[in-house]
Order: sequence, then C-alpha cells, then structure tokens
Amino acid sequence: MGQETKAVTGKLPQSGENQANKKAQKNSLPKSRGIFLRLCYFPAVCVFSELILRLCVYRGFPEGTVAASLFALALGCVWNLLTICFPAALNRVFYYLGLFAVALYGCVQLIYFTVFGRFFSFRLMFTVGADVLDFKRQIFHTMAARWYGIVLLFIPLLLRFLLDIYGFGFRELSKKMLLAGTGTALACYLFFLGTLFTGGRIPYSAWDLYFNDWETTLGTQKLGFFVAAGRDVKGVLFGGTKDDLKKLLEASSASLKKGDVTPVPTPPLKEGEEAEGADKTAPLTPTPAPQRFHELYDFAKLAEQEKNEEIKILHTYFAGQRPEAENEYTGMFEGYNFIMLTAEGFSPWAVDKELTPTLYRLTHSGFVFQNFYTPLWYTSTSDGEYVACTGLIPDGSNSMTRSAKNDMRFAFGNQFAGEGYLTFAYHNHSYTYYQRNRTHPNLGYTFKGIGNGLVLKTDCWPRSDFEMMEATLPEYIDKEPFHVYYMTVSGHMEYTFVDNSMAYRNRDAVKGLPYSDNAKAYLACNYELEKALAYLLEELEEKGIADHTVIALSADHYPYGLDKRYIDELAGHEVEENFELYKNYFVLWCAGMEETVTVDKYCSSLDIAPTLANLFGLSYDSRLYMGSDILSDREGLVIFDNKSFLTDKAAYNTVTGRAESVNRAKVTQEYLDEKLLEVKQKFAVSKAILVNDYFSYLPK
Repeated sequence: MGQETKAVTGKLPQSGENQANKKAQKNSLPKSRGIFLRLCYFPAVCVFSELILRLCVYRGFPEGTVAASLFALALGCVWNLLTICFPAALNRVFYYLGLFAVALYGCVQLIYFTVFGRFFSFRLMFTVGADVLDFKRQIFHTMAARWYGIVLLFIPLLLRFLLDIYGFGFRELSKKMLLAGTGTALACYLFFLGTLFTGGRIPYSAWDLYFNDWETTLGTQKLGFFVAAGRDVKGVLFGGTKDDLKKLLEASSASLKKGDVTPVPTPPLKEGEEAEGADKTAPLTPTPAPQRFHELYDFAKLAEQEKNEEIKILHTYFAGQRPEAENEYTGMFEGYNFIMLTAEGFSPWAVDKELTPTLYRLTHSGFVFQNFYTPLWYTSTSDGEYVACTGLIPDGSNSMTRSAKNDMRFAFGNQFAGEGYLTFAYHNHSYTYYQRNRTHPNLGYTFKGIGNGLVLKTDCWPRSDFEMMEATLPEYIDKEPFHVYYMTVSGHMEYTFVDNSMAYRNRDAVKGLPYSDNAKAYLACNYELEKALAYLLEELEEKGIADHTVIALSADHYPYGLDKRYIDELAGHEVEENFELYKNYFVLWCAGMEETVTVDKYCSSLDIAPTLANLFGLSYDSRLYMGSDILSDREGLVIFDNKSFLTDKAAYNTVTGRAESVNRAKVTQEYLDEKLLEVKQKFAVSKAILVNDYFSYLPK
C-alpha cells in the first residue's frame, strides 16, 4: 500500500510547481520569436512613424523617403543598444519611454504643422512656450481632423503592450547582441550616407543640407523628421554661429557645385492684369547719386580694432558690401507722420474693388509693387513682424523674442523717437503674447495690448481691428509728428463662421459671394481690417493731416490656416506653392502723392525697412540690412525660408534644385552661383547679428 501510494503521489505535481511549469511553457514557445521581435520592433516603429508623418504632411512620399527611412532604421537600432547596456528594470523603462517619445514627437509635429504651417522646434519652447496654448481651440480641432494620424502613430505603443500581455514581453538580451546591434546600426547609417552621396552635391541637395547648410523645412522633407529632430537638439545644446559664418564668408561662388539652369519664356500678361489707371502711373526711374551713400561706419577700421573673432568676421563682411546710393526718393517723406501695420493673414485674395474699396485704393495707388512677396518664416507672425521691422532674416527660434535684450537702435520706434516723434505700438490681443511686452518697448515704442492699457468694446476671438483703431487714434492723432505701429489680429484663423467672431460679425457682407463658406469666412474676417482702414483715412482727412501721413501695410504671412483648396478657389486657379503662394501686396501710400509710382522689381518684406528708411531720410547704414531699398538701382532679390529665391533674372527652387529664367533674361551659371552664395551668407549673417547682439558693438 505504501509503495502504491508513493507511485500515485509521484505523478501529481504540487500546485506551485504546476503554475511555474505552465509559465515556463508559455514563455518557452515564443522565445526565438520574442528575441527577434525585441531586436526588430523598435527600428520598425521608427520607420513606420517616419512614413506615416510623411504621408500625412506631404500627402505622399516625396524625394528623400528612402534616406529618411534608413536613418530612422539606424536610430531605432541605436536606441535598442541603450536598452541592452543597463540593469533589466532600467532597460525596460528606456524601451517603453522610447516608444512613447516617438509617438508623441510624431503627433506634436503633425498637429503643429497643421496649425502653424511649419514644423515644431525644441528651440521654440524657450521663447514661445505657453503662448502656443492660446491656439488650443485650433489644436483640438486639428486633433479631431487628424485623428487617423494620431491613432496610427500610437498604435505601435499600444500593440507592444498587447504583445507584452500575451506572452511576447520585454526580453533581456545578452551582451553578445551589443555587437550585432552596433553592426546593424552602422550598416543602416552607411546606407543612409550612400543615398546622400549618390543624390548629387548641388546646393540644397540632401548631401549639402546634411553636411553644410541645414535648413529645417527643406531638410525635413529631404532627410526626414528624425534627422531634423537631431539637428534641432544640436542647435539647442551647441547653437553657435562662428564656424558656419566663417566658412560661408570665406567661400566664393566658384566653390559651389553647379546647379541646373533651365531658361523658359515669361508668360504674357493676362487680360486685365495691368494695374487699373496705368496711364496715370509713373515708371520707376530712380536717379543714382553716387556722391552720397547710406553708410555710417568704417567697418574695415572696426575690424582691425576688434578682438572678438566673430564680431571681427562680421565687420569684415560688411566692409566688403557695397552701400546703396541715395536716389530721387531719398527723404521724400521726411518729417511726415508714419503709420505702419502688420496685418494678420492678409493676402491679395482679401482685396476686392467692391467689397473692400479702401484696401483696393491703398493697394492700387501710391507706390504699387507688382512683384512683392511675403515669405512665411519659422515663427509665422512674430517672424513676419521681425522681418518687416528690422530688415533681417529670422533664425528659426522666434528671433523677435530673442532680440528683446539686444541693441535695436535701427528699429523704427527708436529711429523716429530720436527724431522727436511720438511712438506708439498696439496689438489687439494679449500684450504678453510672443513677449511683445518686452520686445516692442525695446524697438522704441510705448506698447499697449489687451491687459496693459488697450481696452476694446468686445471681448471675443479674434478681436476687432476696427475697435482697436477707434480706441487708439485719439491718443496720437493730435500730437504730430507721430509714428504708430499696429499688429492686427482680425484676419486670424480659424476661417469659419462658428470659430471666428470677426467672420461671424461680417457674414452679411459676404453672403452673396460665389465661394464656399470657408473662403467667405476668410473674406469676412478681413473685412474688419477694411473697416479699420476706412475709419483711419476718414479721421486723417477730417484732421487735415492725410496729405502728410504715410501708411505702410504688409502681411505677417499668407493665410496658411486656410486650406489650399480654398486659396485656389479665391485665386480662381491652382496656386503654385513654392513662389506664387507668397505673392502679396505691400501698401505704401500717402494722400499727398500726386501720381502713382509702379514698381516691377522683385521685392519682399525683407526690403520694407531699408525702403522706408530711405523715404523718411533716416540715418542708417544700408549694408546692415539683408534686404535693400526697393526704389534703389540694386537688383531685386526675394529670399524664402527654404532658401529658394527670385531675382529680376532668375527663380531658383531649392526643392527641385532647378532654376528658371525670369523675364526671358539670360541666366549664366556664374550668376546663379553668386546668388546662391549671397543667400547662404545673408542667412548666416542675420543669425550672427541676432546671437551676438552685433549692433551693440557699433559706435553710437
């Protein structure tokens, strides 16, 4: 009996042993597959996320998708290595944090790009910060509209948790895997480099962007989101300018690789395209006065005396630039009152002879610039202000905010205050937004916004430009001479009758127009700007000062919050996206002008500051501007944020790497190379001016 009992009990394992055996059996079945999953999952997620972002942002897979995928694969392998080198618990944390970070980064980029038309940068966290939350309504709407992209980006993280639950958990790998992982990462990176070398080395090719001259918008497209993230982090941690600046300024156009010039005829003007009343216009025929130049400093002498290497490089650069000569328009508005406006989301599509007669009058008389462009810069509105007010190119990290501690002696507020003018600046939104409470006083203005002195009748979003004009005109209109700067907000997205109070307010004005509701909403909110300007002109004329008051108006950017299909609808044709999308009006008007001056030169918001400085007879050095006086004899040059450019002879597209002739001009390779180098240098110099507070090194 005892032996029999022993035999029977020997066949029945204990309950604890039973559970352990079941667990071991469960884990032993998928062991090889689990290791394979552990090695391949994270790299596959990086590639997947890159492809999903490209599909959502570019609506396809543009040039650079292969290179971007290879880099994402290499990055995934490197992150895997980090989850091998530490204790088991820490390895697991790093692994899942990495998956979460990839998903979160992708969602932030997708939402930010949809709302602002540009990619998110870590550098903006230190200058914009919580200001982005003012767009929470647009952000929530974007999340609802882009839900499919957000879901797809987070699916790998959720799937990994599910696999963990069902037996494919996190595997600890042996140190032998370190060698295999390193080899895989290195191989992927070498293949990535191979795609760069085989793709050519012309300016702004993937090779040039990666090794020489990084540009975020173009680089993200041609090299991928993870390369852009790496460059962004590098800029935050090691953001210097000296080496890049020195390399560019010592270069010559001969050192650039050849581009591809494709001359094409200029299409004929469309019927009715010529400005109305052309018989009354006067052609632009400035008379150079070589005996007098816009120069203040002996930069060569300053370079000899300077010990700071980067400042010395800048002095040397400016010493080599040709100053602009005075012309027949120099001092034309000297002593006049000056009102300058940066209009939120303004565009040619907001101007109509019947709907907006005041805007039509201002854009079709005074100085009429036929080929004016408003590029969209990295920090959209704030960068748009920075360009118009300073004549410098933004560096991609909210340049206006970064300038708050700099010497900004050449800003109009400081310049006109020095001439005895009353100087005010107004903005009908929060006075702290983009830190305007710091930046605009530094530009020389007594600044008022919502919360520090500007009180409007209606508390809504966006607020009324007309109400701002009503509230502020009494503060200065009887105190000549005055210079006033306005940053408007009525034209702000979103462009619907539900989410935009100005569109809703003016819906009756546009209800009969043959457009979709979104297009009509855009026109309706800009109608508030029309009312503000009509009121302004009426008051100036009533006071008898319109004939010696200059109005200058430009956009901060095109209405990127309006879907492209609605822009095409308003334009009446499909708008080309690299150049035409940014074509705009620049209002430069005074009731005292006896005739209209039509200007055909290619120009942009970068040229506003030097043009106005010349017209008002201010004391300035033309070499310190990255733009030029539109009314001078200098050739026109329009620079875009992706470093494409337009001149009176050529259009160079950095996305395609091709150039086309403008106005049937003959474009030589030497000419194209010179302009490519000039554009690169202007970006580098602008950044160095901002980062080094360069103007503080100049004699006062």
